[in-house]
Amino acid sequence: MNTSPHVCCPDCLTLADDFQRATVGCQWNQRSGSWSISTYRLRETGNDDAVIIVQRTVSDMSFDAWASTPNVPTGAIYRVIVNYVDDDNYHFAEFEFTSSQLTIRLRKRVGGSNSTLKERSWDVNMVGSPQSFGVCFTEKIFSAGQEYEPYMLWITDPTPLEDGYRAGLGNGANVQIEFDQFSLSEHLDTNADCAYCVCRCDNVPLPMTLTAHVTFKNSLAACDPVDVTLEAIRSTASPEPGWEQGQWYGTATVDCSDCNQPIDPFDLQITFRCGCQGDPARPFWLRVKDDGTLGGDSTACSRVGGFTCDPLSIKFDVYGWIEGGYCSAQSGDAGDLAIEITT
Repeated sequence: MNTSPHVCCPDCLTLADDFQRATVGCQWNQRSGSWSISTYRLRETGNDDAVIIVQRTVSDMSFDAWASTPNVPTGAIYRVIVNYVDDDNYHFAEFEFTSSQLTIRLRKRVGGSNSTLKERSWDVNMVGSPQSFGVCFTEKIFSAGQEYEPYMLWITDPTPLEDGYRAGLGNGANVQIEFDQFSLSEHLDTNADCAYCVCRCDNVPLPMTLTAHVTFKNSLAACDPVDVTLEAIRSTASPEPGWEQGQWYGTATVDCSDCNQPIDPFDLQITFRCGCQGDPARPFWLRVKDDGTLGGDSTACSRVGGFTCDPLSIKFDVYGWIEGGYCSAQSGDAGDLAIEITT
């Protein structure tokens, strides 16, 4: 069997299955629906709520489960199941594909009833193409995403179900679906050598919504402070694409009327990321940009020692953002903005 590309290290892998055989086999437990192996693919014939579970358990409630399909049919809803206790109690992620949208849902089944914890849609057509998708689940985080964007949707503190040590796959629609890969791995919360889910601050996962508290000084000291709501975004929709550890983006209007400038007001754009030039002492990065009115555009790393994680407070000083001063009564070039990221 092939090793899943989503596994950080071979020692982290609990199970990998590429279905290169004629029957489902004893390592899977068919709970509902109609499952079989067809041309070396795991097939479910089109039964809403069909479930198949891996027999092997994990050591605790930390899961990194991934699956792939060779071809997405219209209307398909793939499910990746984790924290499985029994047929009526587990967590799962849904990946619904239409000709115009991808929708991901984080869901929980308790007592046989499903509830949606979080949902998000993207305007993209992935029908007719191969896709990979997966779930990361621990006591601290429940996330779902795709191969190149593994953290597209998540919640913190998902409240795991007691004794839920199994994972599996499911069908969420009356559409025939197939899987050609499945992997189940340990997580950082179980094994320090394994992968983790979502950007963390000293092992505390960051939520999908953050706040940037912006205060102005020196040449912009007359501008009013502003709070910018930062939302986690899919990397291909961001001004700085391709950041897999997590990226947040937001804008707000700044009032600089006390500067008596004809350019007032202007829009401030902030992008926040995990990781900063490989410096473990400054593990967070920020980009600050205006709407083109002032021509301001700068990046900064978090201060050395300038952050706490619980409660979250990550501080930045943005230097050299604007060439010269825009308020004649103000002076100084030690930085025009101070920004604090909080939850």
